[in-house]
Amino acid sequence: MKDKSRAAFNAGAAALLVVIGAGLAGCNLAAISPAPSVSIFSGAAPVVYGLSPAPAYNVVASSVNRTKEGVVLGSTLDEYLAPTAWAVTNATNDHLYNVAVTPASDGANFLSFGGTYYAKNIQIGTGTADVRNFLASVSGSAVIYTHNDSDATKSMVLPSSALSASNQAWYWTQMAAGSYAVLDANAALVPFSGIVYTELADGSLAFSGATKANRWLTANDGSPWKSGRDAALAFIKGKILIGAASLAIAPTAGKWLLGIDDTAIASTWELKTYFPILLSAYASTGSVSTVDTVSGATSE
Repeated sequence: MKDKSRAAFNAGAAALLVVIGAGLAGCNLAAISPAPSVSIFSGAAPVVYGLSPAPAYNVVASSVNRTKEGVVLGSTLDEYLAPTAWAVTNATNDHLYNVAVTPASDGANFLSFGGTYYAKNIQIGTGTADVRNFLASVSGSAVIYTHNDSDATKSMVLPSSALSASNQAWYWTQMAAGSYAVLDANAALVPFSGIVYTELADGSLAFSGATKANRWLTANDGSPWKSGRDAALAFIKGKILIGAASLAIAPTAGKWLLGIDDTAIASTWELKTYFPILLSAYASTGSVSTVDTVSGATSE
């Protein structure tokens, strides 16, 4: 009888800890150790898209796998840079990736703005059924790439804070497939000849393991961003994030504090930018085969 009573007590205490943990999350993050291992999703956690702040407005994708109790089992986070990062010439030696160009005298192919030359015409969706051509122009104090379409849902501006969830997902999918190209207006808008999108002006790889598909992923292109991202994902694993959206995020002593929790994430990384995106993915209840219209979750 004693053993049965003790087992019942232990089971009740464990359940109470989950309830208490969820309640504590309103003032600080509750951690459950070891974390329950049963996901609320039948497959992979759905992906939620968002945008980084002005002026970049890069497309950010995140997924957070969690239990029904709210404990984070694992998460992902990355972003693809907008064309204003990847459709530019090398300012010091007039190279477009590995190809020597003369942008100052080639007004058909290049737009000059702020001391930088931007490729005037680009294409995204190369090799797919949904190919979109974009034209560079100056808008206020920035360069933008605009695609106009008879289907208004496909018309878009990159970069833009107004990019719809469906166009964010489309941009991510095309970049992840390596379906992008700089076009040559002097040759009737065909892909610019000779470009190797993984190379720099000197012909070397942009980074070890560079591919066209991963070339403009922030985690690959910038090691400080990746280290901050990895620290954030490590911080939320095993924690309950319910109520975390109301917690103050502030840098102190070179690290971020989330409520009263020392995150160990360097203050040089933009936790304020990316934590809301992680929370959006955390709150998603969408399946991997459907679009969750409430949270914006969509299939991978």
